[in-house]
Amino acid sequence: MFTPEEEIWLQFLGFLSAASPLDVRIDDVDNFIIESDKISSHYDEAINDSLMLGKRAERFLSHFLKHHPKYQILAENIQIIDQKETIGELDFLIQHQEKGLLHLELACKFYLFNPSASRKEEVWCGPNNRDFLSLKKQKLQEHQFPLLFDDRTRTVLRTLNIDPTACKQTLLFQNFSFLPMGHKGEQDNVNTTNQAGVWLTETIFNSLSFDRELFFLPKKTNWLIDPIYNREWHTFDSVKSSVLDHLEKKNSPMLWVLYPNGQTERWFVVWW
Repeated sequence: MFTPEEEIWLQFLGFLSAASPLDVRIDDVDNFIIESDKISSHYDEAINDSLMLGKRAERFLSHFLKHHPKYQILAENIQIIDQKETIGELDFLIQHQEKGLLHLELACKFYLFNPSASRKEEVWCGPNNRDFLSLKKQKLQEHQFPLLFDDRTRTVLRTLNIDPTACKQTLLFQNFSFLPMGHKGEQDNVNTTNQAGVWLTETIFNSLSFDRELFFLPKKTNWLIDPIYNREWHTFDSVKSSVLDHLEKKNSPMLWVLYPNGQTERWFVVWW
C-alpha cells in the first residue's frame, strides 16, 4: 500500500488533523491546540511495526513538540512508581516560550455514537463497545491530572527540578467520531463537525451489495490515515470474508470505501 516512510508520515498527518466535535472538558484544564503550520515537513523517527496506535500518537506528539520553535520537552512518559507498582504516568512536561511550564496529557481515540445504549454514559463507545468517552473523561479528571500533585509524583519531579504547583495543565484530545449509517446527528443534538465516518452492524453489512464501490481493510496502526491516500482497492466481495472473520472474533474492523465519484469514507463494522 505505502512504503514504510510514507505510511508513518501519513499516520502523522492523520494524527495532526484529528479534530473532535465532542465536549471533552476537564475542570481547571486547558485544551492544547496543535499549530500545524509550525511542524517539520517530514517525520524522521523510526517506529517499530509492533507499536500500538496510542503509543504511536504519543511519538507523533513528541515529534511535533520537538520541532515546534516555542516548545521544549523537559520530560515525557514519566512513570510514577510506588513500591515497585506503577500507579500512573505523566505524558509530557514541557516549557512554552510564553505560556510557561505545562503538564500535557494526550488522548487519541475512536468513538462511535450509539443512540440505543442502555445508559447515557455509554452513548459514545469504542469500536468494540468496551471503552467509553465518559470513563475516559472520569479517569482524566479523577486520576490522570491529579497525579501531578501526588506526593509520590513530587518525589520524582524533584529530581527533575520541576515544581508541580508551577505547571499549567492542558489536554490534547484527538478524537475520531462515527455516527450510525444513515443517522442524522441533529436529531440527537450531536455535533457532526469533523465527523470521521459511519458505523454499521453485521446485519446491515451482510445486506449490502456493491458494483462500482471499492474497499480496503486497513490494519489498526493505519486507522489514522486518511483513506484518500490509499492506492490499493478491492471489490466488496473480496473483502467481505475478511470483515466477517474479524466480527467472528468479536473485533470491529475499520473499512475504507472509495465511491465512483472519487470520494472516500471510513466505516466501522461492529460485532455487537
